[in-house]
Amino acid sequence: MEKSVLPYGPSRRRAGYTQEGAAERLEISCRCLCDYETGVRPVPNPVVDLMVLLYNDPLLGVLHLRISTPCINDILPEFRSGLPFGQTACRYYRLMNDFVTKYDQDSMLMMIAEDGKVDKSESADYEKIRLAMHELTAAGLEVEYSDKGE
Repeated sequence: MEKSVLPYGPSRRRAGYTQEGAAERLEISCRCLCDYETGVRPVPNPVVDLMVLLYNDPLLGVLHLRISTPCINDILPEFRSGLPFGQTACRYYRLMNDFVTKYDQDSMLMMIAEDGKVDKSESADYEKIRLAMHELTAAGLEVEYSDKGE
């Protein structure tokens, strides 16, 4: 894996820590931290938990999950972090409003779910609804990890 795609070093630097300072607080060796940041060794989940807290970077946990558990990429939608808060909030509202009003997908979903299964005749509609919900989830994550000017 390329060094540039790993989030551990950039997260540490944004938090203002040197490798030495972070390693000391994480109670690991500087060599070990360097290996984690460069992809020489995989970062154990308990260490990532400590990094998330130390660096005050919850997004690091999400990015680590994508790296360490590739199957999560089929479950958790792709989203962009660091976008302006206003932009992400407006997009989320628009998608939510469209889901409920413009396309009436919430009512359609209830009709499909009413009997507890997705019949063959409902599968195309369900797939459209599922994709819309996936996009809505991504938009919600973009709001969560937006640049709120803090």
